[in-house]
Amino acid sequence: MNRLEKWKGVWERKGRELKKEDLTLRDLIAMDGFDTATGTMTEETWMNVVEMVKRKLNLRKGDFLLEVGCGAGAMLLPLSKMGINVAGVDYSTSLIEVAKKVIPNLIAYVTEACELPFKNDEFDAILSFSVFLYFPDYEYAEKVLSEMLRVSKKDAKILIADVPDLSKKEESERHRREALSEEEYNRLYSEHSHLYYDKKWFEDFANKNGFFVEIFDQNTEGMIILLLGLTFCCGGNKINYKVCFEVK
Repeated sequence: MNRLEKWKGVWERKGRELKKEDLTLRDLIAMDGFDTATGTMTEETWMNVVEMVKRKLNLRKGDFLLEVGCGAGAMLLPLSKMGINVAGVDYSTSLIEVAKKVIPNLIAYVTEACELPFKNDEFDAILSFSVFLYFPDYEYAEKVLSEMLRVSKKDAKILIADVPDLSKKEESERHRREALSEEEYNRLYSEHSHLYYDKKWFEDFANKNGFFVEIFDQNTEGMIILLLGLTFCCGGNKINYKVCFEVK
């Protein structure tokens, strides 16, 4: 069983753990995995992240946004309330069921990130938040990026956040070990590892496909980093980064 399948079981359980009718944003944040010993997001911090995503993707009312790996919809719910048209895909059936329940106008599918069930040139913007670290290998990640490009409009932007930085792998894993007991760390991560990325890997993909890429460190106040990407910081040291592609 590869990394993808092992993590899929985790997210299926997440979507079934909370049995209540009226789910709050805080519930969705927890179901989407931001409630760990190495960092728990408050609603206030989360909304700061949402605003950053909106700004980075230059989202406007009426735009069509796809989130690849949308989980329970913690990101898409507040964006939909801002007038953004939203769609999402996730490989967890239970989390997609939750997302559809809390976002009535959501277009959502249970599918692999590398097989997007959409037409070419359909979206104004694409987001993937804290997802690339769960991919089985770089070949799979490249397939996902290619699919994102396929369904993006000509002037679209793609934001990939919470991407684990290979150059800071040792620091990141040390931080997790310090936050957990040895027994808990082994239980959580001995068979559920993360995929780390060299920034040059994204640059090479962009150059090969003829588009612009901006790579920048994440640094969101109050967040402790698990991976790399959008909004985590560890002791003032940036561990994750985010990647923003601009489709030409």
